[in-house]
Amino acid sequence: MLVRERGNRQHHCDLPTRTGGNLFGSWLGRATPYACNVHNVKLFFTNDNGTFVYDPQTATKPVEIETEADREKIMTYYQESCIKVLDERVEFVPKSLLRAIHWNTNQPGTTVFIPVVDQTAEYIDFLLGIFDYEGYGYQMFDDMKGQLAGLQYWIDSGKLKGPKVNLTSFEFNMLGLNLAPAYMMLENVHLIAEAMGLGSVVFGGYAGTVMLGGYPDEYRAWLSLCY
Repeated sequence: MLVRERGNRQHHCDLPTRTGGNLFGSWLGRATPYACNVHNVKLFFTNDNGTFVYDPQTATKPVEIETEADREKIMTYYQESCIKVLDERVEFVPKSLLRAIHWNTNQPGTTVFIPVVDQTAEYIDFLLGIFDYEGYGYQMFDDMKGQLAGLQYWIDSGKLKGPKVNLTSFEFNMLGLNLAPAYMMLENVHLIAEAMGLGSVVFGGYAGTVMLGGYPDEYRAWLSLCY
């Protein structure tokens, strides 16, 4: 949690609101950078003591940790901002994980950190930016249906004069943009683990549909989640 609290402070943008500064979602600074500073990642973790979600509180002043004595605040913030959501360790569906990490993932004595990304706020924020007729003015079209994505009126009225951009490419880029903070957060955790002399592995590649209790039916017994 040091890696999240260490960067907990206020920061200010040097962009005027008329030229993109209005897209910034907050003035809160963290050790992990976010697109448009929209803090849309919650850090869950599960271990022998249960399952928790950690979301640091908002900074109260430009620099929270100013002296050595202030370092005690880190543990205080952690205790105040860490919420227990389950009394037990989360069980993963074995076949949703790569076989190479079965032997050490979520075993007794280990902690699994799981950043969860909510793309909604950043997606809406980015739409406001690309549809700004004084800015990009994207003419978004649905390449799967072969038609404009509901923007004909604004194109005909001259509000959107920018390049034509296909929806599939845009949403794939948005996915990558939103995933970056989660990977950076895990990298910070990985670096701290190494500094403490602990082993750690950063991995992805699990099958989300199976992990969340989707098909096939025989996997659902592993989780209480379902669609």
